[in-house]
Amino acid sequence: MSWHPFERGKSYAVQYIISTLLKHLESGKVKDLRDKARLVGLLDPYSHQHAVFEPIGTGWGSSPYNISIWRKEDGSKIVENYNTKRKRKAFSEQFRLQVIAKTGGYCYSCGEKFESPSEVWIEHIIPFSVGGSDEIANLLPGCRICNWTRRNYSPHQIRRILSVGAVTIRQIDKDTELGKTVYLFLESEDSRRSSVRKTDDPGFLIYKTIKEPNQALQKMITADTDLAPSTLDASATRVSL
Repeated sequence: MSWHPFERGKSYAVQYIISTLLKHLESGKVKDLRDKARLVGLLDPYSHQHAVFEPIGTGWGSSPYNISIWRKEDGSKIVENYNTKRKRKAFSEQFRLQVIAKTGGYCYSCGEKFESPSEVWIEHIIPFSVGGSDEIANLLPGCRICNWTRRNYSPHQIRRILSVGAVTIRQIDKDTELGKTVYLFLESEDSRRSSVRKTDDPGFLIYKTIKEPNQALQKMITADTDLAPSTLDASATRVSL
């Protein structure tokens, strides 16, 4: 008996497909969790539509995580660009300015103010590598650090990372045994990454103990954001990048 309720040739609301697959992902019985979560994220833009389950053979060909077997009523793929070889294109300056305008000139993730369009990295909400489109609705302006950190995680994976990260940071701030272990691991990871990085820019470091206020926070305060002066502490502070 199959673990899922989908039947060949039947149409389902994409929102129901997403919720069913996410529930299965959270069961703890799924292998290749990251890859499958990323595939589920591809269905997000189509959550208001319906898709027909058209499995092919057995194994991966019959898995509801296989986005290729979900079809529109006319037989075409529900996610048009999935599994299609594409080349990345260069965005024009005018188009980049339109993307930047979506957040008023700030990184969509950390809130850092852009000094010029050349600092902006165009982020795909649904990653380009797994079928995300180049339409402006799927794009956001990000800084280099956030772009590198986000990689090609899907929206669902980002939510999971934020949830786990929030709990982990509290453990680090409270200096618990778990927090100390995680912090030591992050320091080790920083050393490993810096040894293979071609630039000396420390901006990619996950955590760094510093004596001075975070430069990104300084810029945000200068730009009249809502951050209170007390946010900055001249004492040694661990800053999440």
